[in-house]
Amino acid sequence: MKQFMLVAFAAVLVLVTGAAGLAGASGTSQSFNVLNAQTQPGMLMSLTANSNVAEPASDKNAAQLYGIVSSSNTDITQQPGQVSIQNDGTANALVSTLDGDVRVGDKIATSSLVGVGAKAVKSGWVVGVAQASLDSTTKGAIKTMVTDSKNVKHIVYVGTIPVVAKVMYYTSPNDQAKKTTPVPSNVQSAAESIAGKKVSTVILVVSGLLMIVGVIFAGVVISTAIKNGFAAVARQPLAKRVIFRRVLQSFGMAALIMVFVSVGSFVLLKYL
Repeated sequence: MKQFMLVAFAAVLVLVTGAAGLAGASGTSQSFNVLNAQTQPGMLMSLTANSNVAEPASDKNAAQLYGIVSSSNTDITQQPGQVSIQNDGTANALVSTLDGDVRVGDKIATSSLVGVGAKAVKSGWVVGVAQASLDSTTKGAIKTMVTDSKNVKHIVYVGTIPVVAKVMYYTSPNDQAKKTTPVPSNVQSAAESIAGKKVSTVILVVSGLLMIVGVIFAGVVISTAIKNGFAAVARQPLAKRVIFRRVLQSFGMAALIMVFVSVGSFVLLKYL
């Protein structure tokens, strides 16, 4: 995807927010300080390394994508100078046609325009799902000009549309089509969402096998404990408290096995 630079972006933001309005957002939000930048309602925001500090999102910090600046404040603890960022429910988001016209159901990702989203055309983090379309005919959309890395000018439209906010890792159909793996696409997407990156088939299979082995071991421990417990109670009815305690200990051991394999699977997905 071509990388674009914004021309007179601040002026466009003022026009967009003034012309389109940002009423109607719903959902919970959390307040953050903003790092060295002015924000407008609808801007996409990413977290920074500093606690409780956010900054406008772009392709450069997409991995830290958090949510959308809310036009309303539901956080009663908000301090002066902070902004409310919404990451669930429906929020009005600043979006452009930078990567093509937006249609209902399209995933909205970051773009090279700071704080402005665009249609997701490749795998990566997205802020949510568009609930309205955006193109040259959209009421309130602002026409502007941007220049790409080859110094070629392009006309794009910027506007606000409702988005169901839910930050997730999106795997594009193009990337899915290139894969020659028997792993179901929904399993692959779930694993990549957990890991926050692309996961190789080998790592995914090894992680899955580890979970399966853990489930088998835990099942064997539980079934053996129950079977032996009933047999022991039948032989020694007076010792049933001790026997039941041992059964419960077996359940605890099975739980520890599942915790161990779950952590191991997560480490495989996240760090390998």
